[in-house]
Order: sequence, then C-alpha cells, then structure tokens
Amino acid sequence: MKPKVTSATRNPLAMKLVQPLTREFEVTVRPIQHPSLSILSHKHEKEFHSAIPLIQTNPEEAIKILTALEQRYPAVLPVLNNLISALLSAGQDEEAEIRIVELYREYPDYIFAKIMYGEYCLLHDKLEEIPKVFRNLWDPKLLYPERNVFHVSEVTSFVGFVGLYFFAIGDMKLAQEYYEYLYKLAPTNPQTLRMKNVLFPEIEGYI
Repeated sequence: MKPKVTSATRNPLAMKLVQPLTREFEVTVRPIQHPSLSILSHKHEKEFHSAIPLIQTNPEEAIKILTALEQRYPAVLPVLNNLISALLSAGQDEEAEIRIVELYREYPDYIFAKIMYGEYCLLHDKLEEIPKVFRNLWDPKLLYPERNVFHVSEVTSFVGFVGLYFFAIGDMKLAQEYYEYLYKLAPTNPQTLRMKNVLFPEIEGYI
C-alpha cells in the first residue's frame, strides 16, 4: 500500500497554523513492550518475536504465525499491527486495508493504528480526516504527553507519515523540516528514504 502523495498548495488545510516538532522526547532503540503483550505466554511471546524479522523476508510465514496468535489473543495490539505489516509486505493490500480501518476504529489511541489509518487516508485522498485522527497534534510528545520516551520505530513511522501529509497539503517548509529531523535521526531508515524520494525525486545526493 503506497500512499498517493502530491503537493497540493491549493488545499485549505495547508493554511492552518500547526505546532512543529518539539523534540522534547527521548528516542530509544531499546525495546518498549506494549502492555497488551504481557498476556502472551512465554511460548507465544517467543513465536511473536520470531515472526517480526519474517515480515520482510518471508511475509507468508509471518502471516501464518501472527494469524494463529491473533486467534488466541485478539486484543494484543502489536500482534495486530505486525500482522497488517506482513499482509502489506505480502502484497495483500485489500485485506490489510480492511484490518487497518478495523484497528483504528477499535483502538484509535494506539500510535500505530493512527499512523496506519493516516496512511490509508493519504492513499485514498481523505486528507480532511487526518487532522481529526491526530487531533492536529503533529508531535508524538504532544499527542502522548504522559510519555517521555518513544521507540525509534514509533518516531520514524510518525515523523515519516506527518512529513508526507504536510507535503500533500502543500506545506513544503514543514515537510522539509520533518524530513531533516528524520534524516538526522535515521538516515538510512526506509521512512527517510521514502520521504526523500517524494520530496526531492530529482535531486541526486540531497541529504
């Protein structure tokens, strides 16, 4: 599922005042375990972690493992989130989109549900929905003020999506600000490379 992103300077959403990144949060590569994972048995937790690297290398096997876990633990959000990622990796976009909408409707405060649903809205040209999803808060710390630490995957996914959203509504200045933050944080991350290809497709060697 690749978002349809075009710069749309005519879009009135581009004229709204927004709060840029505060950067008042810590980014860590250490695992941050979602509370819902605590209900997994030791055996099933190992199965869950074994499926994560397979999402890119063998998504069909990852789907098999994660679907079995979903049937036992339908409310473990990282299982649902990673199952969607595996479906996308396997090219099963239609099934993934159905699940993205369901995940957001059931768990609208889950950061990856917000990001995935935002990507869905971007793909289907529903730009007016996106500020509602994020409550017009474009910084993870503002969206989750009770948290001071975010995993790097949360931040790269969040910043990467928000930057593309700003590009889509025609705010190139903010889009570039988010890209530059992302580049400094994780220059080779797929989210960084995606933003570079969208914002600067003809500029070879741009940071």
